[in-house]
Amino acid sequence: MYLDASNHLHGLSLRAMECPHCRNHAQLKPTAIPEFAALSSARPLMAGIVAHCDACHSPVFFRYRIKEITARRIDFYATPQEVEKPEERYNYNYLSTEVAAAFRDALGCYRNGLSRGFTTMCRLTAQIVFEELGESGRLKVFDELDEIARIADLDAALVQKVRNIIFDTSPESLELAAELDRATLAVLLEVMKDLLHQTYVRPGRLQKILRMRQYFADPDDDVVEVQQDEKVTVLKTSRSAGTN
Repeated sequence: MYLDASNHLHGLSLRAMECPHCRNHAQLKPTAIPEFAALSSARPLMAGIVAHCDACHSPVFFRYRIKEITARRIDFYATPQEVEKPEERYNYNYLSTEVAAAFRDALGCYRNGLSRGFTTMCRLTAQIVFEELGESGRLKVFDELDEIARIADLDAALVQKVRNIIFDTSPESLELAAELDRATLAVLLEVMKDLLHQTYVRPGRLQKILRMRQYFADPDDDVVEVQQDEKVTVLKTSRSAGTN
């Protein structure tokens, strides 16, 4: 891919991808490119190109490394660096307020490429979980991690790195965690999502469904759902008693 002296960009190919704004898988088309004269004068190491999403028409920014600058053309490396990443979404409804706040910050760090912050917030999330559930909860999470490793057929060395982040409280382990590559951090992300799902979301949903089933099995009782602090509380009252 190169930019000629007439400001014509050649060889640009933007693949269809998930838009960071609307999250649709859409084609991206370039709408703004840098000027040849400005790049020739400043001679930066990178240059930006703005594309727009065919689905929502929002601008999406990409950064390309410059390979060579000559009098007639500026050559770029073909693979762009994605600057805007889609927000990591998660259902916080069944998490406690403290766990939800910590994990929300962890996802924010992950989206922005802050590996040290991401691993630190994952550890903090796990520590809050252990404080809420006690030693039995800690052992349950430990067993759940082994189950995830078995189901996903994860490498033993990779599992140990993830285990160190979640269970090891020494500062040294976080220093090592800062050197983890993107692929390992992605595994940590999915492991944390699944652990929280198994620990909070699945029991919460099951309890809610069973309470509703009990209500329909006993038509003399009424069920009212109250949303408080991102958790659903089911209040059961007697119809026959005429109470609310």
